[in-house]
Amino acid sequence: MALALSNRVSAVAARARDAAMRAIAPVPLSSLLAHARDAVRGVPMLVPRIVPTVAALVLLVVCMGGRWRTASASPHGSLPSHASGSPATPAAPSPGATHVSASPSGSSPASASARGGVAFDDGAQERPAKKSDKDLGGKLNLNTATEDQLMLLPTVGPAKAERIVTWRKKNGGFRRTADLRRVKGFGYKTFKRLEPFLAVTGDTTLR
Repeated sequence: MALALSNRVSAVAARARDAAMRAIAPVPLSSLLAHARDAVRGVPMLVPRIVPTVAALVLLVVCMGGRWRTASASPHGSLPSHASGSPATPAAPSPGATHVSASPSGSSPASASARGGVAFDDGAQERPAKKSDKDLGGKLNLNTATEDQLMLLPTVGPAKAERIVTWRKKNGGFRRTADLRRVKGFGYKTFKRLEPFLAVTGDTTLR
């Protein structure tokens, strides 16, 4: 029985030794050549995929390099005046140049006023300056006052004055001063502020 057990152990040891030898044995040259052939065959399949990508990168680098050379072409790296954000200085007029301003026919040259070196033609008399409530005196007839006279009232500008004249023509005039509240832009508070200066009869004496 001991002999049979010894034989079995020897057989197992022999099989283990054979397996270890196969594991550490060098790879045959034929196997290496087969792997190399497979790798070489795969290269042509990769070339069509790699070449367009490389070409695109090269083209992008060339284009960007050209732009950089253009931007750095200016001396001392300075930018043009319009690109640096600084306002351009207007050219000075020549000594012999004559400034001519166009004005409508029939208007006198005195009506053109120079503002900031540019001539403007008002085309009409300047509107009276608006005064504060304390400086105003007299009455304004809503039915006969012109737009310029209406703009003497506090808070009344060109738009509101035009609305008053339009409402007056459309509705046949104001029967009472409270009718002003029917005009857009004249609420209760605005009407109460203007009421001391309003009338629907008589002459306009507001100054």
